[in-house]
Amino acid sequence: MFNLWSPYLDPRGTLMFDVTRANMPRLQDASEEWIRESLRALGLGDATPRTWKVQPLRTHFYSDYPGEPEWRDRWPIAWSVEVTLDSHPGTSARPSWDEPVFVDALDETWSGDFDDAPHDRTALVIAAFVRRKAVVDPLTREVQGAAGLGNLQQVSTRPRPPTSEQTRLLIEVPDFERSVSALEGLLPKIQGLGGVVNWRQLDG
Repeated sequence: MFNLWSPYLDPRGTLMFDVTRANMPRLQDASEEWIRESLRALGLGDATPRTWKVQPLRTHFYSDYPGEPEWRDRWPIAWSVEVTLDSHPGTSARPSWDEPVFVDALDETWSGDFDDAPHDRTALVIAAFVRRKAVVDPLTREVQGAAGLGNLQQVSTRPRPPTSEQTRLLIEVPDFERSVSALEGLLPKIQGLGGVVNWRQLDG
């Protein structure tokens, strides 16, 4: 029912991954069973989840239709999930990050509501680099200087072995439809720095 993307397990035992829909159902708070099924799908079936949080957002990176005229197709809804593990078998999750992992499980906390409002407040802009490259500062300056965008909530990097990396920008969006042009204005600047802005452009 869902696609899991870009998993990263840090040395402290915090697992982070992104989620997109593979069907109609959606994610809400994430039930324990859904979390456990996701851990199994990511090869961490022996891990024990303690706490988790779910961030609804929209992101261009995982879009299957990045060139479509409808902005909702270019920026589909998604979720970023963070799970604190009591125990885990290692410090790396799935070694490949350019294709999704499918999990066939429903989130029992989802009420059946199809309201996109929670997703329309946050944009996740991902810059993927085949070789690790320090681009946090220039991308941060681009976001801070862009009209039509809100606060830059979080900047992070997510290493993927052996040499790949994502730079991730979580941006507050006051009005997503009106902010799309500003968000998409960042994409060629990312490409100019050598980054990939959509998963279908990855070479693997």
